[in-house]
Amino acid sequence: MRVPAAKPGLCLLLMAALMSCKSLVLENRKGCPAQLYIDLEDDTQLESKAAVRIAVRDSRTSEVMAADTPRLEDLDPDRYSLKIHKTEKIVVTGVTGILRSKEEVSSRTLTIPSGQEGDPLFLFTSEVPAMDDELIVPARLRKDHSRMTFRFSLEDGVFPYHVSVVGNTSGLDLLTGQPLEGPFRHEMEELSPGLFSCIVPRQKDLMLALELTPEEGLTAEEDFSGILLLWEYLERLEGFSWNLEDLPDINLDIDFFHLNITVAINDWNIAQTISLTI
Repeated sequence: MRVPAAKPGLCLLLMAALMSCKSLVLENRKGCPAQLYIDLEDDTQLESKAAVRIAVRDSRTSEVMAADTPRLEDLDPDRYSLKIHKTEKIVVTGVTGILRSKEEVSSRTLTIPSGQEGDPLFLFTSEVPAMDDELIVPARLRKDHSRMTFRFSLEDGVFPYHVSVVGNTSGLDLLTGQPLEGPFRHEMEELSPGLFSCIVPRQKDLMLALELTPEEGLTAEEDFSGILLLWEYLERLEGFSWNLEDLPDINLDIDFFHLNITVAINDWNIAQTISLTI
C-alpha cells in the first residue's frame, strides 16, 4: 500500500507547532517550585546561637520571594532550605549580627539611631540562576563593620574631652547588602583614661571624622577641640578601603603633644605614623 507523501506546507506547520510547544514548556518552567539550599557550614564567623536574616529576591523585578530569620542551632546540618518559584536569576542576601530593636529594623532596612554605634554585622550576597529544581548557594559571610579603637596621649593622666565618631552612613539595605546614606554619630564611652572604642559600619564615602568637645576648665593652649578628619589618615594606609570585602579593625594612637597619629591594622601587621593636622 502506497503511503501518500506529506505535503511540504503541512510539514512546516507541524514543525512550527512542535517548536511552539517546546517554547511553551520552557516558558512555563518559570513560576514552578524550586528548592533553595543556603549552605552555611564552611563559615566560622557564626556562633551557634546566631540568627541569620535571609532574603531572596528576583534579580530582574526585585520582587521579594522569601524572607526569614533562622537560628544556626535550628539548621540541619548548617544548611537552610526554602521553597521559591523558578525565575531567571535570584539574589540571596544574609545578614547576621543585628542588635537593633524591631522598631529599628524594617522588612528592608536596618537603621542606626543617632547616638548609637554600629552593629557587628557579617553578611553575604549572591546572585545565581534559578531555573533548576534544586539550587545550592554557599554563604561566605564578609565582615561588614570595623572596630575602631582610639588611644589619646595624656597629660597628667587625664583626657578632658568628649569624643564622638561622625560619618555619612547610618544603616544597611537588608535586601541588597548595601550601606545606606544618613548621619551617623556616636559619642564613645571612655574605657580607661584616653581610650575609646566604637563599631563603625561600612562607609559609603571617606567623610569619617572624630569630634572632640572639651570639658570645662581648659585653657586656649590646652584646647584641641574640633573635628579630626579620619579619612585623611585612613586613605594613606596602604591597602585600606571601605570597599574591601572584609573590613579590618583599626587602632589609632593620637598624640596631640607631638602632633602625630599612628594608624595600625593588627591583622595585617601594618602601622603607619603620620603628621597630625589640627
